[in-house]
Amino acid sequence: AVARRAAAVLVVSEQMRRRVMRLSCPPGKIRVIRTGIDLGKFPFRPRKPPGRGKKIRLLSVGRLVPKKGMDVLVKAFAKVRKKYPGARLTIVGDGPERSRLKKLSRKCGVSRRIRFKGELSHRRVRKQLRKAHIFVLASRTAGDGDREGLPNSLVEAMAAGVPVVSTNHAGIPELVRHGRTGLLARENSVKDLARQIKRMIRARDRWRRYARAAR
Repeated sequence: AVARRAAAVLVVSEQMRRRVMRLSCPPGKIRVIRTGIDLGKFPFRPRKPPGRGKKIRLLSVGRLVPKKGMDVLVKAFAKVRKKYPGARLTIVGDGPERSRLKKLSRKCGVSRRIRFKGELSHRRVRKQLRKAHIFVLASRTAGDGDREGLPNSLVEAMAAGVPVVSTNHAGIPELVRHGRTGLLARENSVKDLARQIKRMIRARDRWRRYARAAR
């Protein structure tokens, strides 16, 4: 009823457009308007792979809520460290899952390799992006049905030249083209997310190519 009375219904992805159509919204009213960012705040700087024996810095930015899949990321990171002990993970964001995630990191034996930075200003998030080698976002559909649209944090990382690994969730595959502008793992799969992160670490010679295509 709301959609019929609206002059237009705005969505951020084709996937969301299809979902709104299934809610009986007249197709002619739906407009896809992609997420935009100020590129002036995200100068393009392709990442140089760290030297042998140096730290590989992974970064994730998002609210600590179930749909962001941070628990999947923590478990996947534990698997990544078995192969790449020099890997480090920084998680920026706050939310109701923070305490549980810290306990999980201890249980997985990676609490000393994960930094929970809490909520940061946009300026400080950009600083974290400049230091990162790889950006990871493990988005998924939460138990209550909560889903992503098109995550701004991914858009910003790609604009800044950081190679990205994310999931085949919601509108993300419209943004991250697997094997071309980044890598995608199966949603909610610890094993596949770990595999794609390790694949990105191995593909250091392709980082610049991914970054340019993503920008």
